[in-house]
Amino acid sequence: MSQAVITGQEAMFANVVLSADDIKLINMSPTLVSELLQYNADVLAHKVNAIVSNPAKQGVDWDPNNNYIQFGTFGGSSASQLDATLFVGTLAHELGHYINNKGDLDLQAQLSIIIL
Repeated sequence: MSQAVITGQEAMFANVVLSADDIKLINMSPTLVSELLQYNADVLAHKVNAIVSNPAKQGVDWDPNNNYIQFGTFGGSSASQLDATLFVGTLAHELGHYINNKGDLDLQAQLSIIIL
């Protein structure tokens, strides 16, 4: 059985263009691929929205109110301009917030903090 791969053509990437280096780096991690495929399945099921590129915003975050990962400018660069290691590492980090959304919200409520 062959390992599933990310191509960059998935519905979750409708608003973000991945470079060949991004795709290569993503596919080096079976865990990341699996988590991205879960996110993509949720996009197709209308449980979450496709990843957003918003140059008017600074930083990158999982937005639990709008149910998407949002890439703003990061160090003055848009998502498509980021080095693959920075883009993929940041994507993996924010994907962790999506996966652990309930835990983040529970902790946030308990401690009266906002988890970034």
